[in-house]
Amino acid sequence: MLSAYLGIHISFTAALVLSTILFGFAHIYQGWKGVLGTGLVGGVLAYLYLSTGSLLLPIVLHILIDARIVFLAPTLLKLDDQEKS
Repeated sequence: MLSAYLGIHISFTAALVLSTILFGFAHIYQGWKGVLGTGLVGGVLAYLYLSTGSLLLPIVLHILIDARIVFLAPTLLKLDDQEKS
């Protein structure tokens, strides 16, 4: 992990907190609710990675989360159009 590349050793908790904050702020374009929401999801994904040592589960979950949004978008757009009518 970080220690292998930079020679920096941080605790599990510090790595989890740092990655959660960075993931959240990477979504600042979504506003503060987006930062908090994605930060929370990022924390869960980071925990899964740090506890298993594998990116497979976090990647699959991230894909499922994104796919859910893609599949719900047409429904949400229809509801928005109906409210405007």
